[in-house]
Amino acid sequence: GRPTHSSVVLNVRADADLELYVEYGRDPVTNYETQTSPVLVPAGQPVEVPITGLAADASYTYRVEYRTPGTGAYQPTEEQTFHTQRAPGSPFTFAVQGDSHPERERNMFSAELYARTLRAAAAEHPDFYITSGDDFSVDTLRSWTANTVAERYTLQLPYLGIVGRTAPLFLVNGNHEQAARYLLDGTPDNVAVWAQNARNRYFPQPAPDGFYSGNSEVVPHIGLLRDYYAWEWGDALFVVIDPYWSSPVAVDNVFGDDSQRTRNLWDVTHGDAQYEWLKRTLEGSRAKWKFVFAHHVNGT
Repeated sequence: GRPTHSSVVLNVRADADLELYVEYGRDPVTNYETQTSPVLVPAGQPVEVPITGLAADASYTYRVEYRTPGTGAYQPTEEQTFHTQRAPGSPFTFAVQGDSHPERERNMFSAELYARTLRAAAAEHPDFYITSGDDFSVDTLRSWTANTVAERYTLQLPYLGIVGRTAPLFLVNGNHEQAARYLLDGTPDNVAVWAQNARNRYFPQPAPDGFYSGNSEVVPHIGLLRDYYAWEWGDALFVVIDPYWSSPVAVDNVFGDDSQRTRNLWDVTHGDAQYEWLKRTLEGSRAKWKFVFAHHVNGT
């Protein structure tokens, strides 16, 4: 995740305690001239490994070397690749999906077809991969806790890892994620906090940092939301927007009781801050192409 002109972030999770480092080199790689410092990855706990000091508009090959902590030689994973920010005028490929709903196996989801789709996308060697919402739906859970909500995000790891090993992932919030402002109650124990924290924990998303612009609001019990953001790549501007964290009322389905949906759609809003940021971002970009991603066109 979070690729720039000189860096990328690897999010690693394992079922057992591991010690690991990442080694990488410019393509075509003949040897891995650079490696990260070793880190400990506790069982089941995702750890971010930043890879920095990279060349712009360059393809890299990498692999993870891992071992049980304190044991002998490291073992390598398969080689994977990634690409840093393309220069203006450089062609590239990106890919998009939406509404994968892996929790709906009975009526609209096939694990076999989803995995086949992701393998097909990975075979196109996209520079990045965008999911446009309802990929981590929590509405159909029988009980809601931090752990059960997080399981909606870990459910996607074996799937999105198929393409995410080589194509950084950018996520768009959907209505069924219920990562929404109207659910905040001042405590850390509500589904909106659980959902957004799980999203940012398992999938490294951008925050404003000089390369990415976006939401600078710090939300209690979450921190930076990383929900709307923008970046340039080659001749294109990419923008992700999110109506759910800006609206004080439910934008679409109401969590737990859809009968409480607002009848006055003027109450639904993208928020002044996001609107002004979007306006500045679009007007200030000289990119030839401008792509804006949202789960629903009008947020409802």
